[in-house]
Amino acid sequence: DTGNVAATVLSGIGATTGGVVTAANALTITGTTEEITNALVTESSLVVASNGSAAVTFVGDNPTGAELAAINPKVSGTITLADVTQVFTGTAAQMQAAFSGGIAGTQTGAVTISDTEGTITATTLKAIGEQTDGVVTATGAITISGTTEQVTDALVTESSLVVASNASAAVTLSDDPTGAQLALINPKVSGTITLNDTTQNFAGTAAQLAAAFNGFGTNALSGGITINAGAITAADLKTISDATSGAITLPSTDFALEGSSAVIAAALSGNFAGYDGAITLTDASPDPANLKIINDASAGTITLNDNTATFTASAAVMKAVFDGGLENTQTGAVTISDTEGTIAATTLTDITAQTNGTVTAAAAGITISGNTTQLTAALVTEETKAVVANGAVSISDTGNVAATVLSGIGATTGGVVTAAN
Repeated sequence: DTGNVAATVLSGIGATTGGVVTAANALTITGTTEEITNALVTESSLVVASNGSAAVTFVGDNPTGAELAAINPKVSGTITLADVTQVFTGTAAQMQAAFSGGIAGTQTGAVTISDTEGTITATTLKAIGEQTDGVVTATGAITISGTTEQVTDALVTESSLVVASNASAAVTLSDDPTGAQLALINPKVSGTITLNDTTQNFAGTAAQLAAAFNGFGTNALSGGITINAGAITAADLKTISDATSGAITLPSTDFALEGSSAVIAAALSGNFAGYDGAITLTDASPDPANLKIINDASAGTITLNDNTATFTASAAVMKAVFDGGLENTQTGAVTISDTEGTIAATTLTDITAQTNGTVTAAAAGITISGNTTQLTAALVTEETKAVVANGAVSISDTGNVAATVLSGIGATTGGVVTAAN
């Protein structure tokens, strides 16, 4: 025969013999899913449609993904659905088999890939995505594997796109992507991206590299990173710095950064040096530990969001915070949190000289040390003094010292003042 042949006719013939029944011409087999399955799949009534143009037309119902996967390989010609808007659910293997060779008329219904775990090749997903105009969604915690080009086809390219919707959906790459390529792939999955080589070098704009590395573990990479010319935000630089222990090459060192102290501290903790751009902080109460990191890493100006912000930290940290001065005059109170140990008087004046706020080091367990000139500046002189209510003082002078100087120092604290020389 050629032309249309009812599937029930073929299965009826196939059921009469244990021999091979072959339909060698370009016929079209019509019927319901069950009827077509009986004619082409069921062993006891099987007919082999051997012609390269043998086709199937479904009449009256729609096959499931598994049913279509069993029927499709049995013919080499066109498969025509009863309804091109029907939806399908099946494993990736089933849906690849179901859509292999394409469907006559564009299938527009949604397709759900039901695998809950395991590795699916990117080429399998692409083979499904490119055969339908419906939205294809892989809902399981799968790992998508392949080359950069193959994974791009599966997750990025519009004509073959599959949506990996599970929060644990991951990617394993078998070659090295560029920064721009990884920037397109990374947002398509929420799970882990495993690179072929974590020591590979990357180059791209800050925005590209941040998109490429977003979600990577701390120091997941160790290769060199080159940030090309273009805008650099604090958030982008943080993402890049967090992701790599490798050397980061900046396009310049004087670009401005704006953001919270935590974000900028992380951004400037990357493996680069020489940054001297202006920094503007957006949080009202920045953590002194973050400010220390920022000041240590930058030679540029630092502008607080609120100059009345108060700070509490050790003397060493606060000295680093104020080293070089803030852009405007800080007027909030500064509390030195040390409860024991020795603090050099010059450390206190390094702090007090950079703020108009009251600096207090009140713990009884600390000792302020220095010569009388240093101690007078740190404890007595109005413009640079710190309040030391209970701490001890150790005077290191030798030679002549005016009694008024000693009494002036002694009057600043309830602690013991000792001149041991």
